[in-house]
Amino acid sequence: MHHAMYTMHLSQQELERQNQELLHSQALADASRTHYLDLFDQAPVGYFSLNEQGVVHDANIAAALLLGLARKNLVGQRMYRFVELTQQEAFHAYRKRLVDTGAPQTCDLQMTKADGSRLWVHAVGVVARDAAGQAVQRLVLTDVTVEHAALAALRASEARYQALVEWSPDAICVYRAGKVIYANAAAAALLGAADARALLGQSRLERLHPDCHAAAMVRLAQTSQVHVPSAPFEEVVLRLDGSAVPVQAQSITTVYDGAPAVQVSMRAIPSAKPAH
Repeated sequence: MHHAMYTMHLSQQELERQNQELLHSQALADASRTHYLDLFDQAPVGYFSLNEQGVVHDANIAAALLLGLARKNLVGQRMYRFVELTQQEAFHAYRKRLVDTGAPQTCDLQMTKADGSRLWVHAVGVVARDAAGQAVQRLVLTDVTVEHAALAALRASEARYQALVEWSPDAICVYRAGKVIYANAAAAALLGAADARALLGQSRLERLHPDCHAAAMVRLAQTSQVHVPSAPFEEVVLRLDGSAVPVQAQSITTVYDGAPAVQVSMRAIPSAKPAH
């Protein structure tokens, strides 16, 4: 009897120990969840959870601020309500990619806030399972309106630049690493090419008389700061048929397609006789 009571006492101690461990684990889990929720709520980017119908199941404070309404009014709304009409198809295709690939996907979308104002967001999303095992799409949205406006302005500036250069009466070639990456119609005519595309990839030195190589290399080494033109200079360029044409030229370091390049504009010298 004594042995049985001792065994029962040990069993009770073990149960109490296991209960204490369980309570401790539960406290850690609660603390971890509280910490997670704090991070979720206070994150500087907008977190959204969407169900399969595109309805907002959960969102953090930044998500509500991003769209300009209270979080309680955001939950339960269809996300499509906030996507610009012209972007609806792109958003649908994006959500389909998330499901089809099962991998993280990104996209840029123009959205409409609750007050009707517009913004551009960069979205990063994944497909996951909630506590009930239902598929949810978790999206992180970052406001990129300022960056998008700057990019649009840059593209517009580059488009104006290309239009001006393309129709310039001066022959213009843009070089990177000594190779032609752009030439206008006047450059094709000056160098005897069927069209400007025939000049792409041509070496600057290849289209320059050998007597001018040394001076060209010195000018390249002394290239000034971006958008500051060089002093005008004279050199002799070689047409594709090998004939020589003296030109007055000017070079400038610029930015083309987002990277540094050298633009050289040339005009044939009418009074000079072609060199041989």
